[in-house]
Amino acid sequence: MNIKKIHQINEDEKIQLKNRIHHSIKKHTIERKRKRKKRSIYFSVAASVLFIFGVSFFYQMRESKNYIEQYVEVNKTTAPIHDGDVKVVLSNQEVINLKEEAPSIVYSNNGGTIKVNNENIAYKDTVSKIEIYNSIIVPYGKRSFITLSDGSKVWMNSGSKLTYLASFKEDKREVYLEGEAIFEVTHNKERPFYVLTKDNRVEVLGTVFNVSNYSDDDFTQTTLKSGSVEIKYASNSLFGSSTTRITPGTMASYSRSTKEISKKTVNVDEYMSWRDGFFIFHSESLTNILRKVSRYYNVKIVLNEAMLKELKFSGSLDLKDTIEEVMELLKETSKFNYQKIDNQIIIN
Repeated sequence: MNIKKIHQINEDEKIQLKNRIHHSIKKHTIERKRKRKKRSIYFSVAASVLFIFGVSFFYQMRESKNYIEQYVEVNKTTAPIHDGDVKVVLSNQEVINLKEEAPSIVYSNNGGTIKVNNENIAYKDTVSKIEIYNSIIVPYGKRSFITLSDGSKVWMNSGSKLTYLASFKEDKREVYLEGEAIFEVTHNKERPFYVLTKDNRVEVLGTVFNVSNYSDDDFTQTTLKSGSVEIKYASNSLFGSSTTRITPGTMASYSRSTKEISKKTVNVDEYMSWRDGFFIFHSESLTNILRKVSRYYNVKIVLNEAMLKELKFSGSLDLKDTIEEVMELLKETSKFNYQKIDNQIIIN
């Protein structure tokens, strides 16, 4: 058996060994710190790139506009105007005045012929590929009914404006609404129908619904009678927009001040009754009732009595009555006095 003698190290060798161990530990420590710093820089750069991309995408989402929105912005008018005739504004900005109280406007299938009460009023070349936008302006005190080139029907309330293509594209149908309208959309799943407003984008395939988007209201309301709609709206989310769906019998109310949307079950007829010549109210404030009456009859109404403003009313108003008859009915219900001076009604 061979026995190997164990070597005993002296003090100098111990000091040298200790120094080598310390040097090795220090070297590895420095190397680890260098790698951690490198990874930290890498992740910082990656996070910065991701943040910049996110911000860029956010602003693209917020600032991008499609053609119809760009057209509306470039071709701004004074609509909805307070008085005058219903107007058809053609793509060359030619204005056709319609004297009727509630004219019926019908577009042909190719958008080339426009009829008012079965009489041709305009013809435009539809052979060219140029997109031809038209607008209909309905001042306060007037209403209008429109059949678009795809067969969809639109009932427009007082103080409203609708912009649309005379002949829709093959892939989609878009209109831009200011004011209030009821839509009965012709079903075509290959060509979805969009109603655009300042803050909302309502997508439908075939349905009946009402959109109210007056500039002097703090809200945009979408009320669905049948079918299904999806609403895209400006929100406080990271990407600047959100979506929601509603089912028949539901109203979605979007607040412009809070950028939030709420939904509730409603009696849809209350929000569409004006199409048939009635206002139906259920626990509605006098302020809101008078605002609608003011638009419908094109008369300024001043409510000076603060205690009356939030009184709630339920019932109906026959819009075939004169403004005086409507005011007398409201007076009997709420016991106020009023004066009519020219085109202004003052409630005391």
